[in-house]
This record gives sequence, C-alpha cells and structure tokens, in this order.
Amino acid sequence: MLLPLLIAFTALQQPPPGNSNPVDEIHVDDRCRIFSQDRPNPSGAFNKPHFRADPAICFIKGDHQTSHWEQTVYDGVVKRTKVHVHERTYILHNPTNQTVAFVLDWSLPDGWVIDSDPQPISAADNVATFRVYARPNETINLHIGARH
Repeated sequence: MLLPLLIAFTALQQPPPGNSNPVDEIHVDDRCRIFSQDRPNPSGAFNKPHFRADPAICFIKGDHQTSHWEQTVYDGVVKRTKVHVHERTYILHNPTNQTVAFVLDWSLPDGWVIDSDPQPISAADNVATFRVYARPNETINLHIGARH
C-alpha cells in the first residue's frame, strides 16, 4: 500500500508576492479546531459560532514539553534557572484555489513567553495570535514555542 506524500513548507508571514487581493482567513485555536460561523442564507444572520475539527486542514504533528537548566552570570554571581519549554508544530493545509491566511490563537499560561519564529502578530490576555499565509492547495508547517 502506498501512502500519500505530505510535503509541507515553512509558513509565509506575508502574503505571497503578486497577490494584491484581500485574502480569506481560516481561524484555528491551539487544539487545531477551526472556528466556523454558519450563515443559513446570505442575507440572514449568522448562527451561533462553534469550533470543528478537520484533520485535512489542521493537525498537530508534534507536541513536546521539556525542562532544562540555564546558567547566567551577573556581577560575578552565577544564577541557575530551570526553564520549561513547550513546542508544537501545526500542519496547515489550504484546500481552496486562492491564497488564505491562517490565524491561530495559542493559549499562553501566566508567566510564559513566546520563543519562536515567526513571532505572533499580537499577544494579549494570555493569547498569542499568529498569522501565516498558504498558497492554493499548499500545506505549511507552523512551529510555535514558548518558555517559562
């Protein structure tokens, strides 16, 4: 049995060159659930928003938590600090025929800071928001890390 080949590229932080049109957004939470808000008819009101899982669009490839000691010297005094690191890699697939922006909200516990590239576009109320772009039918990696 042959398995499909998954080719993932590093996420773009800016819209691809030559794309002057506004792009649609796919909103995802830190558990890879896609935010959707259905509208029964185009002129009607939206239904109650909800999250749904779709592994064809978003799935978590790796989720690692580690701890290690870091040593710094300040004014001749050695200070050892235990650092906790949480890293997660998201695989995001654009199933459409146009460029989309994935907007991912990552919950950040008190005292933790983002330590990854790309940096979030905003961080407020313990939520870091990342925006990355994917071309039509493109699959991308988004690696996020935080430390405490």
